[in-house]
Amino acid sequence: MSFSEIPDRIPSGPTGEVGMTGRARDADSPDLPHIFGSPMIVFPRFVTGATGVTGATGTTGVTGSTGATGSTGTAGSTGATGNTGTTGATGRTGSTGATGATGSEQSFLSNSNSGGLVSIGTNTPVQFNGTALQYGTDITQPTISSFQINALGYYKVTFYLFTTTLSLLGAASVTYSGTATPTPSTLSYKLSAAGGILSGSLIFEATSTGTVQVVQTGLGLSLLGSGTNAVIEVERLA
Repeated sequence: MSFSEIPDRIPSGPTGEVGMTGRARDADSPDLPHIFGSPMIVFPRFVTGATGVTGATGTTGVTGSTGATGSTGTAGSTGATGNTGTTGATGRTGSTGATGATGSEQSFLSNSNSGGLVSIGTNTPVQFNGTALQYGTDITQPTISSFQINALGYYKVTFYLFTTTLSLLGAASVTYSGTATPTPSTLSYKLSAAGGILSGSLIFEATSTGTVQVVQTGLGLSLLGSGTNAVIEVERLA
């Protein structure tokens, strides 16, 4: 008879004696079916299910407080020098400096003499009757035989006298009526040969204004009777 044929209401029989306790199952024993009652009912052993899915990540915790500042590291080596920068704009022009002292203006005067047999006595100034060539106002010719120095400074006087054969003992000097260093008249220029050119040149410092003359200082002096027979140049150097 099957279970389906057992009546729903059958009186229970008396409880049987408790059976002996079975021995414990070894861990290494194979899975055995569980047996209950009679007839025997076999229940399979349940196996472990698959691992469930990982849960969602929890929220980020609060940021911790900042830790203490670490000690300063050693300084690194100096880097390479950078490229030179572009040149800056030119600065503005500075103000004009003070005007310098006025320099001395160069000045000169030149003249000559011509015509007729000229005989010049002792201590007589030589005449220059030509048209003077003049630059500046420091030197002027107020008379036919004198040249005025109008400014202090350094001057150079040069003269040429073209003589005849009668002038063997002729001589000449430059005189200055003002104060000069050295004194021009201390120099005497003598004729080296009759009929030659008597010439002289000197430089002096005029420390006061005055006049320059070429004076015959020998026993006698005769100039040529034709053409130019005397030339003088007076020049301010500084």
